[in-house]
Amino acid sequence: RTLPNEDTSVTDISSWKMAVGSCKQYAHGFFNNLGDIADRDDLDMMIWLGDYIYEFPNDPLVDGSDINRIPFPNEFLYTLSQYRGRYLSHHLDEDVKRAHQRLPWIMVWDDHEVVNDYWKDGAPDRWQNDSILDFEQRKLNGYQAFFEWTPVRNSDYDPNSGLYKSFKIGQLFDLIMVDARSQRTEPKDSVPVQEHYAFGEIQGVWFMNELKESKQRQAKWRIIGSDVVFGQSPPEQVFAAQDDPGRVFFGEDQLEGYDAERQIIIDSIVKNNINNVISFSGGPHTGIAQKIFSTGNPIRNDVNSFPVFTEFTMDGMSAPKLFEDERFVPFQNEYADKWGWVSPYFRLERDGYCIVDINNERVKVEYWINENTRSSQTESKLDETFCIYPDVVEFNECEENEEIGFLERLLGKLWGDETDVE
Repeated sequence: RTLPNEDTSVTDISSWKMAVGSCKQYAHGFFNNLGDIADRDDLDMMIWLGDYIYEFPNDPLVDGSDINRIPFPNEFLYTLSQYRGRYLSHHLDEDVKRAHQRLPWIMVWDDHEVVNDYWKDGAPDRWQNDSILDFEQRKLNGYQAFFEWTPVRNSDYDPNSGLYKSFKIGQLFDLIMVDARSQRTEPKDSVPVQEHYAFGEIQGVWFMNELKESKQRQAKWRIIGSDVVFGQSPPEQVFAAQDDPGRVFFGEDQLEGYDAERQIIIDSIVKNNINNVISFSGGPHTGIAQKIFSTGNPIRNDVNSFPVFTEFTMDGMSAPKLFEDERFVPFQNEYADKWGWVSPYFRLERDGYCIVDINNERVKVEYWINENTRSSQTESKLDETFCIYPDVVEFNECEENEEIGFLERLLGKLWGDETDVE
């Protein structure tokens, strides 16, 4: 399959439909969700937002013994042959094979293609043992296996700036894939942005320029594919853990941990009046729809803190949930009551993916979930649907008759009525 020419008019692209997912750990469960995606006949491509493999062996916390899903090789990955073996085992999975056969994939990596929570020149001591192999060689081994086993060209990677690329889908939308993993500095507090960043100067400037150029060429939508979350964790009183006060949901591993750099990007979007930006992110294995605010950290009833773009965070395709331990299950009623103005959708403890349908009038996002990927026989089901309409940073119910709904909104603007038409 080929992409439409970048000058193709939106009137010549009726819609573009894609699956979006991230995070599949072999021992956690089956990859039924990928099989369900492969069974569809209405998709144009697959977007993958990191963690194509996990570098862990079988473990009591993520144990595949009872479902015959023992990772191969069953050890922490360090050598090139070990990484190659893990990719081989994934590509022998029937659901993975069919998903690659049916769809072209556009991908970015995150941390588990090398080692958990790594930064550009190191990793936590808990996960990196230099007596086995030094980090730099381990990283190069993980990278080489990634390029050998995925449809990503190694020429797309620059050691000095990361794995990033943009795609122009006619005049309908630009897809901007960013890498906030391979260039990041070690997580630290109170460090100037010049010394503490996730994208780095080269990629960060490229990212902001891509958004500006997309607006200038009058693409309808700007779609970001990111391996980390832009949004802010809910405040502690909303998202408390029973015996772990102070724990935050996203934390230093996501962009709120690099808040100065994040703010530069948000400020650029605001300054250049860049509209119709929608981000899709991997990372926390949780389905979340949220608004990204001008202040980074949302401030209620403050005119200087306003929504700039929307973000959809992915469930894991098949991966452990951050709050499976009951001690850390958040108070979801508190979340809805006190954080719903930022995030109207939040769901834990399910595997899943998104189906995204883009046309000139709206971007329609469906959250599909699977109740039990420990069984190979379960199927995904539709959980929630949102529509994003042009020039409005809001999560909307989708019009049953989209053509009529679009005309009503258009007439409402012409009549000077700024209220939503039900």
